[in-house]
Amino acid sequence: MPPLQQEQTSYQLFSDEQSRVISICPGLISQLSNALQAGRNRLDDLLHLDSKASALLRFATQTRQPVHFRASLRMDAGILFPLYWTIIPQADGYQWYGFPVSEKNESENRLNEIERTLSSLHDIVFELDDKGRFTNFWVDDVNKLFLPPAAFLGKELEEVLAGFPAPVGDKLLDAYRQARNSQLKFSVEYASPDQANWFVCRFMPVRFADKSFAGMIVVITDSTQQKQLENNLRESELRYRDLFENANDIIYTLDPDIRIRSFNRKAAELLEYEQEEIIGQSPHIFFAPEKLEQAIEQGNIKREGYKIVTFYESELISKSGERIPVEISSRLIFRNGEPDGIHVTAKDIRSQKNAALKLAKSEAKFRFLAEYSRDLICLHRPDGEYIYISPSVQSILGYDRDELIGKSPYSFFHPDDAENVVRKAHENNSKGIDAPSIQYRYRRKDGQYVWLESVSKPIMEDGELIYIQTNSRDITDRKISEEKLRQSEEWFKALFQNSLDIVWVVSKEGLLLNASPSFEKQLGFTIENWLGKPIRELVHPDHIIHFDNAIKKVLLAEDPDLILRIRLRNMEATWLWMELKAASGFTTSSIPGIILSLRNITEYIEIEKTLQHYSDQITGMLHSITDGFIAVDRSFKITMFNAVAQEALLHNNNLVVGSNLWGLFPNTLESVSYHSLQEAMRQHSTIRYEQRIDVLRSWFDVSAFPYDEGLFIYFKDVTNRKKQEHLLQLEKQVLEMHAGSTASLQELAAHLLKGVELISDRFYCAVCLAKNNLRDAVLLAAPSLPQLFWDFTQSTPLDPELTTCGRAIVSRQPVAINDVVNSDLATSTKQGAEVLGIKATLSIPMISSGNEVLGTFSIYFLDARQPTEEEMAVLSRLTHLLTMIIENKQAAENYGSVMNATCLPPKPAMKLSGIGMR
Repeated sequence: MPPLQQEQTSYQLFSDEQSRVISICPGLISQLSNALQAGRNRLDDLLHLDSKASALLRFATQTRQPVHFRASLRMDAGILFPLYWTIIPQADGYQWYGFPVSEKNESENRLNEIERTLSSLHDIVFELDDKGRFTNFWVDDVNKLFLPPAAFLGKELEEVLAGFPAPVGDKLLDAYRQARNSQLKFSVEYASPDQANWFVCRFMPVRFADKSFAGMIVVITDSTQQKQLENNLRESELRYRDLFENANDIIYTLDPDIRIRSFNRKAAELLEYEQEEIIGQSPHIFFAPEKLEQAIEQGNIKREGYKIVTFYESELISKSGERIPVEISSRLIFRNGEPDGIHVTAKDIRSQKNAALKLAKSEAKFRFLAEYSRDLICLHRPDGEYIYISPSVQSILGYDRDELIGKSPYSFFHPDDAENVVRKAHENNSKGIDAPSIQYRYRRKDGQYVWLESVSKPIMEDGELIYIQTNSRDITDRKISEEKLRQSEEWFKALFQNSLDIVWVVSKEGLLLNASPSFEKQLGFTIENWLGKPIRELVHPDHIIHFDNAIKKVLLAEDPDLILRIRLRNMEATWLWMELKAASGFTTSSIPGIILSLRNITEYIEIEKTLQHYSDQITGMLHSITDGFIAVDRSFKITMFNAVAQEALLHNNNLVVGSNLWGLFPNTLESVSYHSLQEAMRQHSTIRYEQRIDVLRSWFDVSAFPYDEGLFIYFKDVTNRKKQEHLLQLEKQVLEMHAGSTASLQELAAHLLKGVELISDRFYCAVCLAKNNLRDAVLLAAPSLPQLFWDFTQSTPLDPELTTCGRAIVSRQPVAINDVVNSDLATSTKQGAEVLGIKATLSIPMISSGNEVLGTFSIYFLDARQPTEEEMAVLSRLTHLLTMIIENKQAAENYGSVMNATCLPPKPAMKLSGIGMR
């Protein structure tokens, strides 16, 4: 807080919220030195506060408002020094301003003046001493002060006003001097520099008891609101006077004694009286005698309080005797809450009266035409009120005529049309102008709005509108059609203007008639530069023929949904791929041309090329895999496969993208593949297994690898490996049976042949042993051939013309017949083969180590074909094995026969017989 300074005769101190004195101006320190030295620095130690001062001080602390009271300083030696104090609350305490009290200031007049002044709580009050210096002030809100207290307290008023703007300062200074010189109250009104607020400053001199000048009380009052009220009242009076004098109706006012107080120009003009003739006279002088009683009665009704306003028709008589029919509106005038006269407005209705006469003459003709018209014909008052409606109102609007007569049509107009469309036509009629045709919406009785088209004509008389005639018809259906057409056009326009595609409208000759904005955005050309030019100049030379043909097809309606891919040149001479769709607009009058819609597909073409490149790469990779490959999704639908898979599965028709894996072969739901692949999918784990596909007669080694969207399945044909494994196992079994010496030669041969047939490709096996004459044989084993084959073998010799066995024995070489039916075998042999279903045959001679023919190993194919190299290798190997076993068995049997020759009876001769193919 800044140190306090004494301003001439004022004293200052600062106290806190605990009533402790924090600082004191130098002028008080010397007088309170003893108290301060004794450590007494509370307000009660330094000031004598009576009950009134204490109450005001509490008010200041509670409300944070400035207060003013009298309190004395406790000076040394018990002396009390009286002061007037102004206390202003601050943020951290209270600022005290004290002013000495002289004996003369105790005068009753001054105290009364101060009390009266302070009674105004909203004014700013200053106290000046006899030198014109500010000694005190009172204000309810410190923020109202124009200057801070330190800027004016103790200073002379003239010095302070010197810093004010010239107009304000000069006014205040002049008023102060006049009040001081005359010793009379003086007021001055002034505006703030920005003219936003007005104030009244009152200078009130204060005299001592001996009438000498003691000082002055200055009161500043904010008069802004009062000033605004005065200005508004003045403007209102001017407007009323203007309306009064310039009205087209007769206007006059009466005083309480029913004497004319004022009389406007129109009244003077029509009634032909001058102002000085009529003011102060009774209005009875210009009322028609037969209408006077009615006028007096209407006046009494108002004066007696029954009504404040009355309306009635009457008749006035001008000074020259002309009768003027009028429509009178009169009301009471009040002043200070009491009736102070009557305001009368009389409207000249001569034109209306004359029009009514003319109307009566033409009404019969008008009604005849209107009653039988299909249009809605109405007659209105100038304000629009219905006075006649034709019967067609029932069919058009649903109302009875009585429901509308006397009502304003504005109550039924659509809100959007009433003040725009209809009001303008009404205003034209009011000016005597025929209104052009207008369209608007009118509410039917059922609440729905219908569209009406109306023409209106004013009916004038003596230049004044008396009626309006309207003729209307229902155009709702037409408006609905127009709205649909408008919406369609708007939609087309919006699509045309905002389409990302290029849209052209082209003439039959191929000239550009219009183009969407995307033409400029995508190709860079301006539309204006291309209008009327052949658009084919933008088409790539390779595509011009296709483009011209497309235009012809559209014109001939040969292809209503024509779509074509072409390239167009842009502003930068770059060719862009476009997808063109064409349609004829000649079917509608609004689009006289061919509509071409072009979508830029350059990026799509590049993407297609890229995708095709990737697809070719992927396809190449898939086809380069030596194993079969099939990819499936989580529902086991095939998503990809390679050519190896197609070949391995013999081009299965169900091997297509999108088909289910389990539809490739019958009974797959019970197969090893089904359970294994389901497990791999469920566990999301790799799996490997082997399975034979019976319909393919092949074994496959299968590996499945899971990925996010399903399984990758790799497989390869291991049929040969499986056959080799089976063959090795079969050889092992046969050799073990032979080594055990328990199995007969027939059992060994049958076991071997059954094993061979299991890995065979649709063929049966048989082994024949030749007799020593090499023309007869015995059938050693044929496990899968029927009894008919055995019987045929027993009855057929080993003749080369009859059997391949015979030919193999004779030639001592393998003999194959690929097509039995077309071979040179005997007819009986062919017939037997046909019965057994044998289409081809192979016979391999079994030649012992001693170069003797033991018999033949024969294969009978169920298909007309030659044996494969693999089959020849396997069969030759098995023939060699079986030859070795037969030779060993025969050697063992011969050894046994020699040993037992003396004791064993001779073995009866075996009866040998066979069929031609053994």
